[in-house]
Amino acid sequence: MINKKIISVPGLYIASSSIFLLSLLLYRVEIYFLIKGIYPQFTDISFRGYLSSAAFADAVIIFSVLIILYLLSNAGRKCNKAGSIVTIIILSSIHLFLIKAANFFRIYETAFSRKFWANEITTGLAELIGSAIAETPLSLYIKAFAGIVLITLVIMKVPELLERLKKRKPGTAPAFLLSHISLILMLAGLAAIPDSCTNQGSSRSDNILIKEVSGNPIFNLFISRDREETDEAIPEGDFKFGLNTESLINPRLHRRINNIPRGKDYNIILYFFESTPMAYFDLEINGGKVLPNWHRLKKNALFAKNHYANFPLSANAMLSVFTSAYSHHSKDLVVQKYSSIKLNSITEILKKKGYTTSVVHTGDLRYAGQRRFLSYRGIDRIIDLPELEEIPPYNYKVGWGVDERAMTAPSIEFLKNRRNKPFFIKYMPVNPHHPYAIPDGFKQITGPVPGGIDYKERNWLNYLNSLHYADYCLGELIDTLENEGLMENTILFLVADHGEAFYQHPQNYNHPFFLYDVNVHVPFMIYSKEFFPEPLVYDGISSHIDIPVTMQDILGIQKDKKHEGKSILSSHKEKLAFLHTFWKDDYCGIRDGKWKYIRRMDNGLEELYNLETDPGEIKNIKDKHPDLTEKFRNYILNAREYQINFYREMLSDDSKSIKGKDN
Repeated sequence: MINKKIISVPGLYIASSSIFLLSLLLYRVEIYFLIKGIYPQFTDISFRGYLSSAAFADAVIIFSVLIILYLLSNAGRKCNKAGSIVTIIILSSIHLFLIKAANFFRIYETAFSRKFWANEITTGLAELIGSAIAETPLSLYIKAFAGIVLITLVIMKVPELLERLKKRKPGTAPAFLLSHISLILMLAGLAAIPDSCTNQGSSRSDNILIKEVSGNPIFNLFISRDREETDEAIPEGDFKFGLNTESLINPRLHRRINNIPRGKDYNIILYFFESTPMAYFDLEINGGKVLPNWHRLKKNALFAKNHYANFPLSANAMLSVFTSAYSHHSKDLVVQKYSSIKLNSITEILKKKGYTTSVVHTGDLRYAGQRRFLSYRGIDRIIDLPELEEIPPYNYKVGWGVDERAMTAPSIEFLKNRRNKPFFIKYMPVNPHHPYAIPDGFKQITGPVPGGIDYKERNWLNYLNSLHYADYCLGELIDTLENEGLMENTILFLVADHGEAFYQHPQNYNHPFFLYDVNVHVPFMIYSKEFFPEPLVYDGISSHIDIPVTMQDILGIQKDKKHEGKSILSSHKEKLAFLHTFWKDDYCGIRDGKWKYIRRMDNGLEELYNLETDPGEIKNIKDKHPDLTEKFRNYILNAREYQINFYREMLSDDSKSIKGKDN
């Protein structure tokens, strides 16, 4: 029981403010050593220099929190018990948040920011929480529990001790006055520390990086520094659909590929493989290929060796593969925010041609508004998690969905009942999506994953096992389709929606944050035993927007004027791939021939790589090729303008009602 006569307002304030300052200091110490371990260019940074980069945001948060604690202490004059309980709740919340923010930094190698938050997350909260739990070590829970216990004991006991000490020394100045003087001196000293991180020897990109990684996660939770769009619209009537994607450096002409006779009503299967970059395609573990079924199918396929996801996110990849459109230039997900936008999808086109259409997903298509988007696309049958959970024997959860083998039976039943019509079916498995789960009892290609290993190594091994499991399910499905006679007169389009990174570059874990090849360079093939008795390689640049146009070329359907892609089977000039991502930061890029150019749109930081000599994109050579960098930069700026005006055109006038309906 708290003694109302003993605990003073200054005592509660000193105890609570000291705990808060200690929590923030411990966070700073932990992040400081993480930065020195992750970023080689900052190994010589002093703790003083690190604090100077964080001075402004820390000062704002310290001042704000201490004001709140002081007001709580004053409110405690009338009810100390309630004031102490509220103080404990606030301090415990800050303590938990800072621990979680430190763990976030450990995984994503940068300070937590509201910029990581996207609309997509709001529709998959349970899955994201599950993924976060999979990344959380036991030590974090121990630290969290111990901190809450300590906070409770301090707030309950220390104010009483301070009051007794004050009575023994009546000449001592008021405690709250001393604490505020100390605070003022501390903030002044913090702001006055020379910024040794931003000296003349540091590059501009390093200066920006140190400011971002040293950010205050509490400050970033409330303050967003995303730039405002300042673009100008193209005058009305001047906009023309079709971004020019002809190569800027290579005049080569690709011949028409005639393996597949045009104009017949072939069945189309689109298999949307998850989270698989081209970099892992040929991996072997313990003498076996991680992707044996991909390699088996490749023997009877056209294989596109330089294929790119235009945006490394599943929802955006769906947009490009269905509608041959680029993503919105902002963080807006078109499939979620503008679900009924008047983009002519491949399923709508085939529906009008008499096809039966279906989409099968082992996860929940309500995530990111995908089901709503598909409801406008002429789909006869949508099969996803709620239905598959009711169909044994594979109706148990594996990661974000059910066992991938659950797709087979209901989809084949649907197709067999409609043999009198040509069909289009899209399969969307979940694995190997993070957290890289596999069913219990499924053989691990890596062997048992040992406990007690570094989380980076553990995640990599889990990913390889999940990747192998996903490939196994692909093979099982194709074999079953062939046994049922459903691969006759059928062409399989097999493509990964995006890549998956494992720290090949700092901060690059998962898939949506950057435009390096592990994020966007993905395998793609067109499979048919009938039309490709031998393997054929397409060595030009292609991307997701080309897939629906290639389908239409095969079926003898004229390309829609709003479609951005080109058929890779047609005669065409060498192409480039326009790339974009905007999860945390806004990046645009292009792959053109052997070159890869990336631009961060908010501050103009540029990267240029020669992928022939530097496939890992390690050496930024933009300064060695200023003319080429300028050429690519101008293209990116024009492409961004095109993006902006494309969606301004699509969402204007009658389309304004679309936005209002889908928001």
